[in-house]
Amino acid sequence: SNYKRAHDGKKTTYLEHFLGKLDSVVIFDQLQTEQGGRFYKKRNRNMLVEIEEDVDVHEDHRWMNLHEIGALFHIDNFVNMDSRSVLCCVVKRKEIDDPMNTTDEILNWITKLMVKYTLTVELVGLKYIKDWITGEYEIRHISDSYFRVNAVKVEASTREVARWCQPMNKSIEEGLIGFLTADINDTLHFLVRGIVEVGNIDILHMAPTIQCSMYNKRFNGQYRCPPYLDIFLNASSDILCDQIQSEEGGRFYHCQNRHMIVKIDDYKNLALRDDYMWVSFNQVLNFTRYGYFNIEGRSLMSCFGLTNQMAASNG
Repeated sequence: SNYKRAHDGKKTTYLEHFLGKLDSVVIFDQLQTEQGGRFYKKRNRNMLVEIEEDVDVHEDHRWMNLHEIGALFHIDNFVNMDSRSVLCCVVKRKEIDDPMNTTDEILNWITKLMVKYTLTVELVGLKYIKDWITGEYEIRHISDSYFRVNAVKVEASTREVARWCQPMNKSIEEGLIGFLTADINDTLHFLVRGIVEVGNIDILHMAPTIQCSMYNKRFNGQYRCPPYLDIFLNASSDILCDQIQSEEGGRFYHCQNRHMIVKIDDYKNLALRDDYMWVSFNQVLNFTRYGYFNIEGRSLMSCFGLTNQMAASNG
């Protein structure tokens, strides 16, 4: 709605390079899903284009190389969710990748899960929702769990529209998203989950090993604990990634997720449910590029992949 100027706002900066009207080379162009646990069938078009001509650099823009961007991932809440979603497509693949499962076997696993699970969603009015309270400024659950929907009034001089009002999704507590990894066939593998979320366009998407809100309360027994949470929170070594990253600031109000990647040695003794599968590093990037992974998985792979590329280049 912003770039189509549905609100009679200002022109979106550099938009012409993404709409095929100039001599730009499209490196990546894919419809990618947004947070299925918070949004209803929402997708964004993720694009990366290469240009040769000089462009004017506006005061709130600057050119950065991947080495510089990778360094910024070490700063909590610095690289925003939209950038992390797109940057996942430029993570460098490993030269040697010997996967435990073939691509066809992984596709067959996903297909079986899509056949096994069903998802029925009905949109209803707020007055028909049980146990949710509508106040003057927010909608919240009577238990103060899950999330809240807040009303905000915004003024922002750098956006297409200078002022507006909107609802925003507000988390109750910091969440956790994480991958368990293991060396299998001398290749780094990720434990991937096939996850059903209420807002999914398809029934199921590929996701990190774990993604949950209020993970401390879950770990302490106040809410249902997801599989493998104890491994992440008891890990003292082989932590490959541990960062705090924010959700998309245009829709979420001060929402953060702890991003973790933990490496395990005894992967053969790890009990796996049928909705989990080991997927190699390169396979994760391939499935991400073609829209199979949810946004939590893309964010985590950007954090891990680009910081590791920076470390490798430093040698």
